[in-house]
Amino acid sequence: AVRFDGVDDYVDLPDGFANFTTGLTLEIWIYPTASDSYARLFDLGNGPSSNNILLARESTNNNLVLRVYNGTVGGATVTASNALQFNKWQHIVATIDGAGSARIYRNGLLVASGTVTVPVNITRTSNYIARSNFTTDAYYTGSYDEAAIYNRVLTPERIAAHYYSAT
Repeated sequence: AVRFDGVDDYVDLPDGFANFTTGLTLEIWIYPTASDSYARLFDLGNGPSSNNILLARESTNNNLVLRVYNGTVGGATVTASNALQFNKWQHIVATIDGAGSARIYRNGLLVASGTVTVPVNITRTSNYIARSNFTTDAYYTGSYDEAAIYNRVLTPERIAAHYYSAT
């Protein structure tokens, strides 16, 4: 696992993450230790409000949000209320299919669903784990493990299998 101090630690992912026409899945194990404002699990984009796909804490509460920006316009947000717990390992997965149907899972179980904007097919060059493309947002404090990004939607059965195989 990787531990982040909430000050300046993050993972800078390579350029890419362009073609999600068949959907996408963001998967990660997290161990949050602070309620940092809008701290990111993932932020794939080209800067602030520029083709971002983000999975993040909502404000300083324990909600998770999944949101997509096409160009500079942010679309609908899917919110998983009280999805995060402090000082506990938890498996978080977010999926978006080719039509914008979005789901958030925690520990193998669906905790939120709705519709978001379908990500535009464009190369993203500012791609992070534990850091936001928006300078006013906090860095993540806690630990991460086994982060994965798929260019397809994992089935609920596969998500549950990933969770239960690790526990």
